[in-house]
Amino acid sequence: MMLKAGTIALGLATLALMPFAALAQGSPVPGQNNSYMTPQSSYGGQSSPSNSAGYGQAPVPGAAPNQYLINSGASGSTGAATVKAGKGAYSKLPLNVDDAKVRIAELRNLLAVSSAKEVQDSVFQLCEWLSDMADAHWKLSLALAKNDSMKAAAAQERQSAVKFSSLKHEAGLLKAEIFIKQNRLPEALGPLVDIVVAEPKSVIGQAAYEKLKEIGFAEEATGAGYQPAERKAEKSAAAAPAAPTLKPVGYELKSVTPAMKSVPSFKPVAPLKTVGADPVKRTAQVTKTR
Repeated sequence: MMLKAGTIALGLATLALMPFAALAQGSPVPGQNNSYMTPQSSYGGQSSPSNSAGYGQAPVPGAAPNQYLINSGASGSTGAATVKAGKGAYSKLPLNVDDAKVRIAELRNLLAVSSAKEVQDSVFQLCEWLSDMADAHWKLSLALAKNDSMKAAAAQERQSAVKFSSLKHEAGLLKAEIFIKQNRLPEALGPLVDIVVAEPKSVIGQAAYEKLKEIGFAEEATGAGYQPAERKAEKSAAAAPAAPTLKPVGYELKSVTPAMKSVPSFKPVAPLKTVGADPVKRTAQVTKTR
């Protein structure tokens, strides 16, 4: 009996000391909600020398990982490279018409020597940017037109909107060429049709229509080919008959003068003398009356 009572007391004492031993070892206590935390590892605390590795520790089972620490530690260099690339791309967006023309020429030359995949992001971004620029200038023209003293500025903004719209179509032609190179022909229809509808008389419109014929969307016309208005005017001017050369007046007279020698000349008839007729007639009338 005494042996059993001592065994029971020893077992109870062991059970009472187990939570303190578990806390001393840093292990979670069964039945408690607090997860594993080393001393001074909470927010704002100072980590111990054994935990100086900091972010290299294994995460607590069941706890959500700290995404900020993961992004800043594992992919810090990648994030910096992405930001740098983004700044470089935005720095090449043009703010005026001349810079936009230069940028389009650069991308056209780059597309000729590079793959479509390498150029497509820059071309797509430029198309959206030029569309936004055209809209911005158009909105400014409408706003400035409400002020009588800003009529000239409104007209200038309207011209800028038209220029950026034309440049947008030129960049859209590059976009369609990228789709054609990648054999994405259905996606090339939209930009090409929009260009022809917006500028049917320009060189860009003609080039877009030629692309539509190349991909098989438009059929070749049996008559005269599709030509812009300026080329038709040049062709009609070249085909017009030459204007007759004017001859000097003296040349006409010289050719007529010899023929006039064969025409007989008429002498004027001398007028009849009627000086004495009236007196004689009057004398006769007077004699007869008497």
